[in-house]
Amino acid sequence: MPLKDQNREQDVLIVGVTGRRHIVKESLDAVEIATRKALRAICASIPAGTRVLLASGLAVGADSIAARACVEESAADETFPMRLRAVLPMSLVKYRDDFKGDELQDFETLLASAKEIVELPEAKDFDRIAQYSKLRDYLVERADILLAFWSGDESEVKPGGTVDVVLSKRRVFQQEGRGAILSIATPELKRVREQDGTKRYEPEEGVDAGRIVLERFGREESALRLEKILKDR
Repeated sequence: MPLKDQNREQDVLIVGVTGRRHIVKESLDAVEIATRKALRAICASIPAGTRVLLASGLAVGADSIAARACVEESAADETFPMRLRAVLPMSLVKYRDDFKGDELQDFETLLASAKEIVELPEAKDFDRIAQYSKLRDYLVERADILLAFWSGDESEVKPGGTVDVVLSKRRVFQQEGRGAILSIATPELKRVREQDGTKRYEPEEGVDAGRIVLERFGREESALRLEKILKDR
């Protein structure tokens, strides 16, 4: 499935991860089960011996759910070919500031389990949002399959955010006539700002948590096989 061009790595299948940070707690079990199903389906759809890397920023929420599933599946089954590539949107020193308490401990554990670690270069005038956009660019340029944890709502696009990544990657796949986006329905806690300036969080409604939707672009053999596997399971 990997396309051989200047932006893609040869002899490796890259599965990029993008998704929500603040996931509705009651939906976590369904999302985690769907994640393992999706990762196993991807691995079953590719030729034996293919090198597979899950590219994750290890952020709280979807990134860490996918990364943990990858690490645990490979530990439990030596034939599971996928390994974790941690793609940090900035230097490790700065990125650690994104995590607190148990979140930081979980991050360090996943980082230690990564097969590879990539730190994206920082601009001279450091800007955190710009760095997350660099992670978007990395996924858009390199991922052969995109694993997206979201509700499918495209109405709110933030630079470097989940919707931005999905829409950007979809355009690339459409242009190339290849690739696949696997979306796992993931309801999030949406931030609502009151008139007095205070904030509260409301669970996103109408999302069938854990439902997997495949968007296939083109008729590559591996993508067609992935489609069939997901329908049969």
